[in-house]
Amino acid sequence: MKAKSPNSPQEAAVGYIIEGWGDLRHFGFIKLTGESCGIGIRVLVDLTQEALGIMEEFLSTKLAIGNNWNSSDGQVASLMLPWEMWRDIAVYCCLKYGAYAALSVSYKCEDYSSYFVEGKTEEEYNQRVEDWHKVWPNGMMLYFRSNEPGDGLRNRHFFSGRVR
Repeated sequence: MKAKSPNSPQEAAVGYIIEGWGDLRHFGFIKLTGESCGIGIRVLVDLTQEALGIMEEFLSTKLAIGNNWNSSDGQVASLMLPWEMWRDIAVYCCLKYGAYAALSVSYKCEDYSSYFVEGKTEEEYNQRVEDWHKVWPNGMMLYFRSNEPGDGLRNRHFFSGRVR
């Protein structure tokens, strides 16, 4: 349950449940409309400079993308992204902004399935990981930052030594 709205990406990365595109606003992703996609599989998202940097790191490339549609929150660009991509971006953001682990859960209620992502501290992880496995035995994934040498969230290639 969300107790309060986080004031920074670092606050949003740990202890705040991310349930969809709307919750990625704290990292600079502003969901606009789903009607923009002619086949219904993408959502139009405005990006702040911070979110644009996150996407370039996430995809490991420089992006030349369209102009932003709105500018009320400092948006600088727009991108059509797959609806389901929010989970991967949420995990990435949690780990980028300080979470020890990112817990990604898919669960079923009576008539629907849903997902959430939540960043965890090392202490929370160590104290509660067994409980999480009991509550979500088949629908939980845990993601961690690698301890391998590299640059940020990108590992060094073993044979060539390259990071990018």
